[in-house]
Amino acid sequence: KQSKGKKKLAKLKLLNKEWELMEELKPMLKNFQHVTKQLSELGCPLIADVIPVIDTLHDRLDALLNDFTKETIIRPSAAKASTIIDKYYAKMDDSKMY
Repeated sequence: KQSKGKKKLAKLKLLNKEWELMEELKPMLKNFQHVTKQLSELGCPLIADVIPVIDTLHDRLDALLNDFTKETIIRPSAAKASTIIDKYYAKMDDSKMY
């Protein structure tokens, strides 16, 4: 007989379809991981370091957004991430520091 705790955990177990979605999300998440590591290694990245990295990330998200072979949940995720990047990119334009 399963304990109450195991029953609760069983409800959280991912279905095969959910694992497949996670696999499709992995490349997008790896892009963020790579960018984070790249900028972190610089210690104190300058705007000249950040802009090309953001541009590359944005291009990769756009590619995912336009890849109609991906599951329908992947493309809106890429779109949302792209929107957030655009929001912060625009703030750099408004900043007197840059």
